[in-house]
Amino acid sequence: MKSTQVRNNYIDSFNHFRDALFDDSTNEQMALNDLKMMLEKSITELPEKCQEVFRLSRTQHLSIQEISLQLNISHKTVENHLTKALKHLRNSLGDFLVLSIFFELFT
Repeated sequence: MKSTQVRNNYIDSFNHFRDALFDDSTNEQMALNDLKMMLEKSITELPEKCQEVFRLSRTQHLSIQEISLQLNISHKTVENHLTKALKHLRNSLGDFLVLSIFFELFT
């Protein structure tokens, strides 16, 4: 219960901060396009198999088990690739950018 309230407060704060950053939809769209380009560039810096696992997980919304079966690799290998990809994205884009990208793309 408390964790839900904390999460909701965090999301509300984030949305308020995000809204304050963008004064109109044109600026917001430009910023979103820039973030998408930065995300794509960071993804292409990953090893090929890591990119493939990340894209299957995040763009095709496949589960770890589904990715494992499709690529004929172990669950642990899939988890390791996802961990590596997310760590790389956090390092290259920063936590705020990763959060803003996912909030914008999936809300």
